Amino acid sequence: MLVSKDEPLQSSMPNVGFLVLRFLEKQPDKRATLGSIAKNLRKNNIRKYRPLMFGLVFLHSIDYCKR
Repeated sequence: MLVSKDEPLQSSMPNVGFLVLRFLEKQPDKRATLGSIAKNLRKNNIRKYRPLMFGLVFLHSIDYCKR
């Protein structure tokens, strides 16, 4: 399930994945560290590591992350 009824929509996997993608597209070389992604997510009131990890898992599951 991508979105749980008990979870705030702001910290759902698809939303956090979208925020990560938007951050990556602003980077000149389309790369970022976990620290810089977490720092950017704090601006959107996502302060815990769980939504970040689930967002990255979501991006991996839709085969966006490449080596």
